[in-house]
Amino acid sequence: MRSKNWIFLATVSVAILLYWWLQQPQQGNHQQINTVTFQSKNKAQHAEAEFTQKVDSITIEPSIDSAETTKPKAAQKDQKRTYMQVYHDLQLASVCNNFYTNNHENKGHFDYLAGLHNAHRYKIKADENAPDIQVDALEKLVQRCLDLKSDTFDRAKIFEAFPDYQFAYPVLVELRKELSLTTPQTPEEIHLAETIQTSKSWRKLYNALFAVLRGEYKHDQRQR
Repeated sequence: MRSKNWIFLATVSVAILLYWWLQQPQQGNHQQINTVTFQSKNKAQHAEAEFTQKVDSITIEPSIDSAETTKPKAAQKDQKRTYMQVYHDLQLASVCNNFYTNNHENKGHFDYLAGLHNAHRYKIKADENAPDIQVDALEKLVQRCLDLKSDTFDRAKIFEAFPDYQFAYPVLVELRKELSLTTPQTPEEIHLAETIQTSKSWRKLYNALFAVLRGEYKHDQRQR
């Protein structure tokens, strides 16, 4: 009986010691976790305090006005336009050339809407005006043509509204001149400039070929 009691007591004692031994690391880990958490909170609070001080120091400094970072208006006016911009204006001027010519002959009183309605009546073989959508599109195009003329004349310092000219309209002349003086920068612009130059070369060869076919080619004694 006593032996059984001793065995029971020994078993309970071992269980108590084992439980106590298992509890020790958990308490140490808990203290370690609390210490790390506390230190992390302290670091976070310290970092937040430093960030707040930096923000305060930034807001105290005078802010730079956005207008000061932009170039002066005079510099913007002197800035050259890109090759592609001039090219697109030249294409629009070619579309507007018929309007420029008629409006020049009428000193700014060319009735382009009457021409549109007459062309529409001739096409449909009926006494009916052009649709409103066509009228609106033409008016927008005419406004673009007038704006292009105004901008081109301003850059070229042409102060007469209807100056005398012999061949091409002044808008086309000035834009062609501007394009020849503008250096292409981007790969697209360089390719476009090369294509235009190639087209001019082919045009010269084409004209020379027809001059030979017509017997109009002129050459000196050394070329015979």
